[in-house]
Amino acid sequence: MNPYRAVSGLLDRYLLSQLWRSMLMVWLILTLLYTALQLIGQLRDMAGDYHLLDTLWYSLLTTPGRAYRLFPFAALAGVLICIGRLAAQEELIVMRMAGCSRLRMLRPVLLAVSLLLLIAMALGEWSGGDLMSKARNFRIGKITGQVSLADPSGLWLRDGDSMVHVLRPLMIGQQATDFYEFRIFAADQGRLCEWLDARHAVHMDGYWLLDEVTVLNVCAQPPTRQYHAQWRWPSAVETSLLSTAALRPSILATRDLLAYVDYLNNNGLDSYRYRNAFYRRLFYAPVALLLVWLALPLVMGPVRQLSRGRRLVLGFSVGLGMYMLQQLCESVAAVYRWHPVTGALVPILLGLGLGMWLYRRTI
Repeated sequence: MNPYRAVSGLLDRYLLSQLWRSMLMVWLILTLLYTALQLIGQLRDMAGDYHLLDTLWYSLLTTPGRAYRLFPFAALAGVLICIGRLAAQEELIVMRMAGCSRLRMLRPVLLAVSLLLLIAMALGEWSGGDLMSKARNFRIGKITGQVSLADPSGLWLRDGDSMVHVLRPLMIGQQATDFYEFRIFAADQGRLCEWLDARHAVHMDGYWLLDEVTVLNVCAQPPTRQYHAQWRWPSAVETSLLSTAALRPSILATRDLLAYVDYLNNNGLDSYRYRNAFYRRLFYAPVALLLVWLALPLVMGPVRQLSRGRRLVLGFSVGLGMYMLQQLCESVAAVYRWHPVTGALVPILLGLGLGMWLYRRTI
Protein backbone atom coordinates (compact mmCIF):
# COMPACT_ATOMS: atom_id res chain seq x y z
CA MET A 1 0.00 0.00 0.00
CA ASN A 2 1.21 3.48 -0.82
CA PRO A 3 2.24 5.13 2.50
CA TYR A 4 1.06 8.54 1.28
CA ARG A 5 -2.40 7.21 0.45
CA ALA A 6 -2.64 5.51 3.84
CA VAL A 7 -1.72 8.75 5.67
CA SER A 8 -4.02 10.75 3.40
CA GLY A 9 -6.97 8.47 4.10
CA LEU A 10 -6.29 8.61 7.83
CA LEU A 11 -6.20 12.42 7.77
CA ASP A 12 -9.43 12.54 5.75
CA ARG A 13 -11.25 10.37 8.26
CA TYR A 14 -9.92 12.41 11.17
CA LEU A 15 -10.93 15.72 9.57
CA LEU A 16 -14.37 14.37 8.67
CA SER A 17 -15.05 13.25 12.24
CA GLN A 18 -13.89 16.59 13.67
CA LEU A 19 -15.86 18.61 11.13
CA TRP A 20 -19.07 16.63 11.59
CA ARG A 21 -18.83 16.94 15.36
CA SER A 22 -18.30 20.69 15.16
CA MET A 23 -21.02 21.36 12.54
CA LEU A 24 -23.62 19.19 14.26
CA MET A 25 -22.93 20.88 17.60
CA VAL A 26 -23.26 24.37 16.13
CA TRP A 27 -26.34 23.35 14.12
CA LEU A 28 -28.03 21.96 17.23
CA ILE A 29 -27.18 25.02 19.33
CA LEU A 30 -28.41 27.48 16.69
CA THR A 31 -31.63 25.53 16.15
CA LEU A 32 -32.36 25.29 19.87
CA LEU A 33 -31.55 28.96 20.41
CA TYR A 34 -33.74 30.11 17.54
CA THR A 35 -36.53 27.77 18.66
CA ALA A 36 -36.35 29.20 22.17
CA LEU A 37 -36.63 32.75 20.79
CA GLN A 38 -39.61 31.74 18.67
CA LEU A 39 -41.20 30.06 21.68
CA ILE A 40 -40.88 33.26 23.70
CA GLY A 41 -42.63 35.11 20.89
CA GLN A 42 -45.40 32.51 20.82
CA LEU A 43 -45.98 32.90 24.56
CA ARG A 44 -46.97 36.53 23.95
CA ASP A 45 -49.61 35.37 21.44
CA MET A 46 -51.41 32.95 23.75
CA ALA A 47 -55.14 33.48 23.40
CA GLY A 48 -58.33 31.44 23.25
CA ASP A 49 -57.48 27.76 23.57
CA TYR A 50 -53.84 28.37 22.64
CA HIS A 51 -51.94 27.49 25.84
CA LEU A 52 -48.38 26.63 26.88
CA LEU A 53 -48.43 23.02 25.70
CA ASP A 54 -49.83 24.20 22.36
CA THR A 55 -46.94 26.65 21.91
CA LEU A 56 -44.50 23.81 22.61
CA TRP A 57 -46.19 21.59 20.03
CA TYR A 58 -46.18 24.41 17.46
CA SER A 59 -42.48 25.03 18.07
CA LEU A 60 -41.74 21.30 17.70
CA LEU A 61 -43.59 21.09 14.38
CA THR A 62 -41.71 24.07 12.95
CA THR A 63 -38.26 22.93 14.14
CA PRO A 64 -37.30 20.90 10.99
CA GLY A 65 -38.02 23.88 8.73
CA ARG A 66 -36.06 26.12 11.08
CA ALA A 67 -33.10 23.73 11.02
CA TYR A 68 -33.20 23.73 7.21
CA ARG A 69 -32.96 27.52 7.05
CA LEU A 70 -30.17 27.67 9.63
CA PHE A 71 -27.91 25.01 8.14
CA PRO A 72 -25.78 27.30 5.89
CA PHE A 73 -24.85 29.41 8.92
CA ALA A 74 -24.24 26.32 11.05
CA ALA A 75 -22.00 24.80 8.37
CA LEU A 76 -20.03 28.03 8.01
CA ALA A 77 -19.57 28.52 11.77
CA GLY A 78 -18.88 24.83 12.45
CA VAL A 79 -16.18 24.55 9.78
CA LEU A 80 -14.47 27.78 10.82
CA ILE A 81 -14.50 26.82 14.50
CA CYS A 82 -13.14 23.34 13.75
CA ILE A 83 -10.35 24.56 11.45
CA GLY A 84 -9.52 27.36 13.87
CA ARG A 85 -9.24 24.88 16.74
CA LEU A 86 -6.98 22.60 14.70
CA ALA A 87 -4.81 25.57 13.79
CA ALA A 88 -4.61 26.70 17.42
CA GLN A 89 -3.47 23.20 18.46
CA GLU A 90 -0.95 23.21 15.60
CA GLU A 91 -2.55 20.10 14.12
CA LEU A 92 -2.69 21.78 10.72
CA ILE A 93 1.10 22.12 10.83
CA VAL A 94 1.43 18.39 11.52
CA MET A 95 -0.85 17.65 8.56
CA ARG A 96 1.25 19.88 6.34
CA MET A 97 4.39 18.05 7.44
CA ALA A 98 2.68 14.77 6.57
CA GLY A 99 2.38 16.02 3.00
CA CYS A 100 -1.20 17.31 3.08
CA SER A 101 -1.40 20.75 1.42
CA ARG A 102 -3.95 23.37 2.35
CA LEU A 103 -5.77 22.88 -0.93
CA ARG A 104 -5.79 19.12 -0.28
CA MET A 105 -7.57 19.77 3.02
CA LEU A 106 -10.50 21.30 1.14
CA ARG A 107 -11.64 17.85 -0.02
CA PRO A 108 -12.72 16.50 3.40
CA VAL A 109 -14.16 19.90 4.33
CA LEU A 110 -16.43 20.11 1.29
CA LEU A 111 -17.28 16.40 1.61
CA ALA A 112 -18.34 16.84 5.23
CA VAL A 113 -20.52 19.83 4.36
CA SER A 114 -22.03 18.02 1.35
CA LEU A 115 -23.09 14.98 3.38
CA LEU A 116 -24.81 17.12 6.01
CA LEU A 117 -26.37 19.16 3.21
CA LEU A 118 -28.26 16.05 2.13
CA ILE A 119 -29.77 15.81 5.62
CA ALA A 120 -30.67 19.51 5.62
CA MET A 121 -32.31 19.29 2.19
CA ALA A 122 -34.29 16.22 3.29
CA LEU A 123 -35.52 18.21 6.30
CA GLY A 124 -36.55 21.04 3.96
CA GLU A 125 -38.54 18.70 1.73
CA TRP A 126 -40.14 16.94 4.70
CA SER A 127 -41.14 20.14 6.46
CA GLY A 128 -42.20 21.97 3.28
CA GLY A 129 -45.94 21.92 2.67
CA ASP A 130 -46.55 19.35 5.42
CA LEU A 131 -45.28 20.06 8.92
CA MET A 132 -45.35 23.84 8.46
CA SER A 133 -48.94 23.74 7.19
CA LYS A 134 -50.01 21.54 10.09
CA ALA A 135 -48.31 23.89 12.54
CA ARG A 136 -49.96 27.00 11.08
CA ASN A 137 -53.40 25.36 10.96
CA PHE A 138 -53.04 24.07 14.52
CA ARG A 139 -52.06 27.51 15.87
CA ILE A 140 -54.76 29.51 14.08
CA GLY A 141 -57.41 26.91 14.87
CA LYS A 142 -56.57 27.10 18.58
CA ILE A 143 -56.53 30.91 18.64
CA THR A 144 -59.66 31.60 16.56
CA GLY A 145 -61.66 28.41 17.08
CA GLN A 146 -62.07 28.08 13.30
CA VAL A 147 -60.99 24.97 11.45
CA SER A 148 -58.68 25.10 8.46
CA LEU A 149 -56.89 22.22 6.79
CA ALA A 150 -54.22 23.20 4.27
CA ASP A 151 -52.00 20.87 2.30
CA PRO A 152 -50.61 20.80 -1.25
CA SER A 153 -53.96 19.40 -2.50
CA GLY A 154 -55.84 22.48 -1.34
CA LEU A 155 -57.39 24.33 1.58
CA TRP A 156 -60.46 23.25 3.54
CA LEU A 157 -61.99 25.91 5.77
CA ARG A 158 -65.08 26.11 7.96
CA ASP A 159 -66.97 29.36 7.41
CA GLY A 160 -70.00 29.46 9.68
CA ASP A 161 -72.39 26.73 8.52
CA SER A 162 -70.51 26.37 5.25
CA MET A 163 -67.38 24.55 4.18
CA VAL A 164 -64.96 26.21 1.78
CA HIS A 165 -62.60 24.25 -0.44
CA VAL A 166 -59.83 26.03 -2.35
CA LEU A 167 -57.70 23.92 -4.64
CA ARG A 168 -55.20 26.72 -5.35
CA PRO A 169 -54.64 29.25 -2.52
CA LEU A 170 -51.99 31.47 -4.15
CA MET A 171 -49.86 34.06 -2.38
CA ILE A 172 -49.64 37.23 -4.52
CA GLY A 173 -47.85 39.34 -1.90
CA GLN A 174 -46.57 39.20 1.66
CA GLN A 175 -50.12 38.96 3.03
CA ALA A 176 -52.49 39.13 0.03
CA THR A 177 -53.99 35.84 -1.12
CA ASP A 178 -55.85 34.89 -4.30
CA PHE A 179 -58.02 31.77 -4.43
CA TYR A 180 -58.50 29.76 -7.62
CA GLU A 181 -60.76 26.76 -8.20
CA PHE A 182 -62.94 27.84 -5.28
CA ARG A 183 -65.95 25.94 -3.91
CA ILE A 184 -68.47 26.63 -1.14
CA PHE A 185 -70.69 23.91 0.30
CA ALA A 186 -73.57 25.59 2.18
CA ALA A 187 -75.62 23.54 4.65
CA ASP A 188 -79.04 24.08 6.21
CA GLN A 189 -79.74 22.08 9.38
CA GLY A 190 -76.98 19.66 8.54
CA ARG A 191 -78.14 19.13 4.96
CA LEU A 192 -76.26 20.29 1.88
CA CYS A 193 -78.37 22.94 0.14
CA GLU A 194 -76.09 24.99 -2.11
CA TRP A 195 -72.90 24.31 -3.98
CA LEU A 196 -71.01 27.27 -5.40
CA ASP A 197 -68.17 26.66 -7.86
CA ALA A 198 -66.07 29.73 -8.76
CA ARG A 199 -62.98 30.15 -10.89
CA HIS A 200 -61.54 32.88 -8.65
CA ALA A 201 -62.30 34.40 -5.23
CA VAL A 202 -61.02 37.22 -3.05
CA HIS A 203 -61.86 37.63 0.63
CA MET A 204 -63.11 41.10 1.57
CA ASP A 205 -64.32 42.43 4.93
CA GLY A 206 -67.25 40.20 5.78
CA TYR A 207 -67.77 38.50 2.41
CA TRP A 208 -66.28 36.53 -0.46
CA LEU A 209 -66.13 38.18 -3.86
CA LEU A 210 -66.45 35.37 -6.42
CA ASP A 211 -65.83 35.47 -10.19
CA GLU A 212 -67.36 33.18 -12.82
CA VAL A 213 -69.65 31.41 -10.36
CA THR A 214 -71.92 28.43 -10.91
CA VAL A 215 -74.58 28.11 -8.16
CA LEU A 216 -76.32 24.76 -7.72
CA ASN A 217 -79.30 24.82 -5.33
CA VAL A 218 -80.20 21.23 -4.44
CA CYS A 219 -82.85 22.22 -1.87
CA ALA A 220 -85.08 23.89 -4.47
CA GLN A 221 -87.80 21.87 -6.15
CA PRO A 222 -86.71 21.19 -8.77
CA PRO A 223 -82.95 21.82 -8.19
CA THR A 224 -81.69 24.93 -9.99
CA ARG A 225 -78.41 25.80 -11.63
CA GLN A 226 -77.38 29.43 -12.26
CA TYR A 227 -74.33 31.20 -13.61
CA HIS A 228 -73.11 34.63 -12.40
CA ALA A 229 -70.16 36.65 -13.65
CA GLN A 230 -69.71 37.91 -10.07
CA TRP A 231 -71.27 36.94 -6.76
CA ARG A 232 -70.98 37.93 -3.11
CA TRP A 233 -71.19 35.41 -0.31
CA PRO A 234 -71.22 36.42 3.39
CA SER A 235 -68.21 35.21 5.38
CA ALA A 236 -67.23 35.06 9.03
CA VAL A 237 -63.66 33.99 8.35
CA GLU A 238 -60.79 35.89 9.94
CA THR A 239 -58.53 37.52 7.36
CA SER A 240 -55.47 36.51 9.42
CA LEU A 241 -56.61 32.90 9.15
CA LEU A 242 -56.57 33.05 5.37
CA SER A 243 -53.15 34.66 5.06
CA THR A 244 -51.70 32.13 7.50
CA ALA A 245 -53.44 29.00 6.24
CA ALA A 246 -52.57 29.60 2.60
CA LEU A 247 -49.55 27.71 1.33
CA ARG A 248 -46.72 30.19 0.97
CA PRO A 249 -44.07 29.44 -1.68
CA SER A 250 -41.31 29.34 0.92
CA ILE A 251 -42.88 26.38 2.79
CA LEU A 252 -43.82 24.23 -0.20
CA ALA A 253 -41.82 21.17 -1.16
CA THR A 254 -40.02 21.26 -4.50
CA ARG A 255 -42.49 18.95 -6.26
CA ASP A 256 -45.39 21.14 -5.08
CA LEU A 257 -43.65 24.30 -6.25
CA LEU A 258 -43.27 22.79 -9.72
CA ALA A 259 -46.94 21.79 -9.74
CA TYR A 260 -48.00 25.34 -8.82
CA VAL A 261 -45.71 26.86 -11.46
CA ASP A 262 -47.18 24.59 -14.13
CA TYR A 263 -50.73 25.45 -13.07
CA LEU A 264 -50.08 29.20 -13.12
CA ASN A 265 -48.30 29.11 -16.47
CA ASN A 266 -51.01 26.96 -18.07
CA ASN A 267 -53.70 29.39 -16.90
CA GLY A 268 -51.89 32.59 -17.87
CA LEU A 269 -51.29 33.67 -14.25
CA ASP A 270 -48.21 35.24 -12.66
CA SER A 271 -45.91 32.49 -11.40
CA TYR A 272 -42.93 34.69 -10.46
CA ARG A 273 -43.11 34.20 -6.68
CA TYR A 274 -43.30 30.44 -7.06
CA ARG A 275 -40.54 30.27 -9.68
CA ASN A 276 -38.39 32.45 -7.43
CA ALA A 277 -38.97 30.08 -4.49
CA PHE A 278 -38.13 27.09 -6.71
CA TYR A 279 -34.80 28.53 -7.86
CA ARG A 280 -33.97 29.57 -4.30
CA ARG A 281 -34.50 25.93 -3.30
CA LEU A 282 -32.46 24.79 -6.30
CA PHE A 283 -29.46 26.97 -5.41
CA TYR A 284 -29.62 26.21 -1.68
CA ALA A 285 -26.77 23.67 -1.78
CA PRO A 286 -24.39 25.71 -4.03
CA VAL A 287 -24.83 28.78 -1.83
CA ALA A 288 -24.12 26.80 1.36
CA LEU A 289 -20.97 25.27 -0.15
CA LEU A 290 -19.87 28.65 -1.47
CA LEU A 291 -20.10 30.26 1.97
CA VAL A 292 -17.74 27.67 3.42
CA TRP A 293 -15.37 27.62 0.44
CA LEU A 294 -15.13 31.40 0.43
CA ALA A 295 -14.30 31.75 4.14
CA LEU A 296 -11.79 28.90 4.45
CA PRO A 297 -8.66 30.63 3.01
CA LEU A 298 -8.93 33.36 5.65
CA VAL A 299 -8.61 30.74 8.39
CA MET A 300 -6.17 28.30 6.78
CA GLY A 301 -3.95 30.82 5.00
CA PRO A 302 -1.02 32.69 6.52
CA VAL A 303 -2.71 36.06 6.95
CA ARG A 304 -0.03 38.21 8.55
CA GLN A 305 -0.67 40.50 11.53
CA LEU A 306 -3.97 38.80 12.33
CA SER A 307 -4.59 36.58 15.33
CA ARG A 308 -6.48 33.31 14.91
CA GLY A 309 -9.54 34.83 16.61
CA ARG A 310 -9.58 37.73 14.19
CA ARG A 311 -9.20 35.38 11.27
CA LEU A 312 -12.24 33.44 12.46
CA VAL A 313 -14.26 36.65 12.72
CA LEU A 314 -13.04 37.77 9.31
CA GLY A 315 -13.90 34.42 7.71
CA PHE A 316 -17.38 34.39 9.22
CA SER A 317 -17.91 38.02 8.16
CA VAL A 318 -16.98 37.22 4.56
CA GLY A 319 -19.36 34.26 4.49
CA LEU A 320 -22.17 36.25 6.09
CA GLY A 321 -21.54 39.14 3.70
CA MET A 322 -21.81 36.74 0.78
CA TYR A 323 -25.14 35.46 2.08
CA MET A 324 -26.46 39.01 2.48
CA LEU A 325 -25.33 39.82 -1.08
CA GLN A 326 -27.24 36.80 -2.33
CA GLN A 327 -30.40 37.95 -0.52
CA LEU A 328 -29.95 41.48 -1.90
CA CYS A 329 -29.55 40.23 -5.48
CA GLU A 330 -32.69 38.12 -5.14
CA SER A 331 -34.64 41.13 -3.85
CA VAL A 332 -33.39 43.39 -6.67
CA ALA A 333 -34.25 40.71 -9.24
CA ALA A 334 -37.77 40.44 -7.79
CA VAL A 335 -38.30 44.22 -7.86
CA TYR A 336 -37.26 44.54 -11.51
CA ARG A 337 -38.86 41.19 -12.45
CA TRP A 338 -35.62 39.71 -13.76
CA HIS A 339 -35.41 35.98 -14.24
CA PRO A 340 -35.08 34.32 -10.79
CA VAL A 341 -31.85 32.60 -11.86
CA THR A 342 -30.23 36.04 -12.10
CA GLY A 343 -30.66 36.76 -8.41
CA ALA A 344 -29.07 33.44 -7.44
CA LEU A 345 -26.39 33.11 -10.10
CA VAL A 346 -24.82 36.59 -9.96
CA PRO A 347 -23.65 36.37 -6.30
CA ILE A 348 -22.39 32.82 -6.88
CA LEU A 349 -20.22 33.96 -9.79
CA LEU A 350 -18.97 36.93 -7.78
CA GLY A 351 -18.23 34.63 -4.85
CA LEU A 352 -16.31 32.23 -7.06
CA GLY A 353 -14.19 35.08 -8.40
CA LEU A 354 -13.52 36.47 -4.93
CA GLY A 355 -12.71 32.99 -3.64
CA MET A 356 -10.16 32.34 -6.37
CA TRP A 357 -8.48 35.66 -5.56
CA LEU A 358 -8.40 34.83 -1.83
CA TYR A 359 -6.92 31.38 -2.44
CA ARG A 360 -4.17 32.84 -4.62
CA ARG A 361 -3.38 35.44 -1.95
CA THR A 362 -3.51 33.31 1.18
CA ILE A 363 -2.77 29.68 0.21
